[in-house]
Amino acid sequence: YKNIVAFTDFSKVSLDGIKFSNDFFNKDDIKVVSAYQQASELTLRYYNNYDNKDKIQLKIKEKKEEEFRSFVEQNSIKNAQLLEDTYSVKNILSEYVDKNKNDLVVLGSKGINNSSSLLYGSTSSYLMENLNSDILVFVP
Repeated sequence: YKNIVAFTDFSKVSLDGIKFSNDFFNKDDIKVVSAYQQASELTLRYYNNYDNKDKIQLKIKEKKEEEFRSFVEQNSIKNAQLLEDTYSVKNILSEYVDKNKNDLVVLGSKGINNSSSLLYGSTSSYLMENLNSDILVFVP
C-alpha cells in the first residue's frame, strides 16, 4: 500500500490502530485524519441561536482544533489533517478517500457493543459498506 490513511476520533482504539498500522507496514508517515461536524444553520435556528452563529461555530472550531493539535502532539504524529463538515462526518471521510485515492483506510473499532450501534450503525460500518478502498479494521 502506498497511500494509507488512518481515521481517528482520538479514542484509545483508534490510536492503537494507527500504531499497529505504522508498525505492520513499517511506516511512520501514515496520514492521520479526523473530522467533526460543525453546528448547522438548521440546528442553530432550532435552538434559537442563529444570531450567534459565527461566534458558536468559531468556538466549536477552536475547541476541535485544540483537541486535534493536542492528540497529534501527544502521539508524535507527523502527518495529520482535521476536516470540518456541517452535514455528516461519514460523508466527508468518504469524500476524502475518494478525492485522495487512498488505497488503504485504517479504522479503529470497538465492535458492536450495544443495541444502538447494531441498529444505527457506526462510522466504521458505514465506511466499510461505502468505500472502494481496502480497509483495515483494528479491533482490540
